[in-house]
Amino acid sequence: MKQLLFAVLMSAGIIVNAGEMIFHVSFDNDSINPDIAAGTKVARNNSTIGFAGKKIAGANGRGSAIVLDKSMAAQWYVNKNFNQKQGTVSLWINPVNWQVAAKSRHLFFQANMRDFDLRLMRDNNSDERIIFRITAAGFPGKNKTFFATAKIADWTPGAWHKVDLVWDESFMRIFIDGTLQNFSPAANGRGAVYSTTKFPEGTNFPAKTLYGGIAVNVPDKSNPAEKTAFDELKIYNYPLTPEEVRENYLKDTNQ
Repeated sequence: MKQLLFAVLMSAGIIVNAGEMIFHVSFDNDSINPDIAAGTKVARNNSTIGFAGKKIAGANGRGSAIVLDKSMAAQWYVNKNFNQKQGTVSLWINPVNWQVAAKSRHLFFQANMRDFDLRLMRDNNSDERIIFRITAAGFPGKNKTFFATAKIADWTPGAWHKVDLVWDESFMRIFIDGTLQNFSPAANGRGAVYSTTKFPEGTNFPAKTLYGGIAVNVPDKSNPAEKTAFDELKIYNYPLTPEEVRENYLKDTNQ
C-alpha cells in the first residue's frame, strides 16, 4: 500500500519527503564516534580527545555530555554525513563557563568543505546573540555570506539550550529551544535577531560532498579557558519544518 501511494503521489508531481537523520553523536560513552553515520562511522580524533574530566550529565538528565574548552575540537568526516543542498543541524549547548564580558569569538559548530562553509558561532561584536552563518560559492552575485541570528542574553551557566539550524537553497533559519525568535533590530546590527534569512534567487549549493570536516567547538585562542558542554549532535539531510523542530524539542524535554 505504501509503495502504491508513493507511486501515485510521484505521478501527480507531489514532492514526497524522504529525508532522514544521517548523522548522530550522543556523547553517552567515552567516545565521540557517531551512533549513526551515513558515511564514515569513526571520529577523526576520538583517540586523542581525552575524556577524563570532560563528561557531565547530558541534556535533560539523559546520558552524558562532553565539556570542551576552546583548545580542542571534536571532529568527524563530512563525506555522506552532511548534505550542502539542504539539511538541519541540531545540538544541545550548555554555557558551562563563558567569559562573555570579553566579547570573544566562539565557533560552536562547523561543517567545512570546498565552496561551502556552515557555522554556528558567537563573534566579537556581540555577546548577546548566536549566529548561524553560511558562506558558499553557490550564492549568485558578490555576496557569498549570509546570516541568521538569535538572542542568547538570557543563557546562564549550567542551563541547556537546544539549537536547530535549518536551510535549503531558498532560506536559512535558527531555532532556539524549538522556537523561532521574533525579529528584533538593534543599533549597528549588534545583538539583532534575524531568525530567518531568505537567499537570493539562483542560489545553487554543491550537489556532492567529497571531502572536508565536521567539528564541534573549533579551537580559538581568544579566552581559551571558556568551557561549553555539547550533547546530542544530529544532522538531517532535509530541512525540518517548524512543527518538526518543536515536536523534537518537546520530545527531548518530556513535554
